[in-house]
Amino acid sequence: MADKPVLKISPDLFRWARTSVGLPLVVAAKRIGVKPDKLEEWEGEQAFPTPRQLEKAADAYKRPVATFFLPEPPEEPPLPIDFRTPALTTRNFSTPTRLAIRRARWLKEVYAEIGENRRANIPHQTDSRPESLAAVIQGWLPKTLSAVRGRQPDDALRVWRQSLEDDGLLVFQFSLPAADAHAFSLADDVPTIVLNSRDSYSRRIFSIVHELAHLILRQPGLCSPSEYVDLDGSNQIEMRCNAAAALALVPDGDLAEQTPVARLRRGGDISEALEPLARAFAVSREVILRRLFDLEIVSRQGFRRTIELLRREFEEKQKLKKKRKIIVQPSTKAVSQLGRNFVTNVLSAHERGAISDSDVAEYLGVRLHHVDKIQELVGTD
Repeated sequence: MADKPVLKISPDLFRWARTSVGLPLVVAAKRIGVKPDKLEEWEGEQAFPTPRQLEKAADAYKRPVATFFLPEPPEEPPLPIDFRTPALTTRNFSTPTRLAIRRARWLKEVYAEIGENRRANIPHQTDSRPESLAAVIQGWLPKTLSAVRGRQPDDALRVWRQSLEDDGLLVFQFSLPAADAHAFSLADDVPTIVLNSRDSYSRRIFSIVHELAHLILRQPGLCSPSEYVDLDGSNQIEMRCNAAAALALVPDGDLAEQTPVARLRRGGDISEALEPLARAFAVSREVILRRLFDLEIVSRQGFRRTIELLRREFEEKQKLKKKRKIIVQPSTKAVSQLGRNFVTNVLSAHERGAISDSDVAEYLGVRLHHVDKIQELVGTD
């Protein structure tokens, strides 16, 4: 029986492809269908996989097969600054998060190449005090902050996203591990915010404003924005971006004027006040609770007791959520993930012949027959 044909691949490329996506050797070997010691041999000596094994490796590492025939591993930009607390090293970025970062950067490059877009004009300052950052956000986006008041969270998120996209930013929504990150931002030529599509709409609103604070400071990175808890004092930037987001969304004066706040000052129930206040400002109850505590309307004891109640309620909702299976159409998913700004630029480039049919399908992440439906979705308000 003749030996199976094999391919000569650089061990450096095999090792780079695995580590760049954050896969442990044992997991990667299982996905490729070889024993761990075989993969370790490929990465340490000369790699001689069969064509089928190489295809499986390319799929496991989410790289084109052609990548493995390069003379050496390509240079890639470093992973974003890790602002999570407790701070984890970049070695602990999960595979889904690394892939989300890679995808966002690629889409950003596509947009810069094909888009008929105008340069985003984001304010810049070095003063990271929450009051100062909040004032910049309020001065930059006063119409947006006003327009979202009283809206349902999903509608308010749509307004926020459209407003930022109109200003030249990209806002993507990818599924990230819940315990890993809630958002990240990228700067350079096209400022980009990536939200965790697993989060509630109200949490995503907070994450958008939190990431705006990072972009204003020109310090983008990977974050786990906290709506109600000040982070460890060792991470001053993250703590201040949290506070700035809360202040921008729920200003002191506007909150103090609300009727439920007057009731609270007279000894009213905290839990009963949170829901109407959250609706009024189109934010989560956690943001409202944080702001009430900041203004000393709620005591530390009341804050802690209510936070615990909200956490237990959230955990119960998550259990119910896991039991539900929601089917989303590919066209709807593409628009939700990529946003109208990116999608309309891709469709426009396709219409004027700047990109091919296969390009538009690849950029939107769908089969070509879904493009007409996507056109309908972004062509109507």
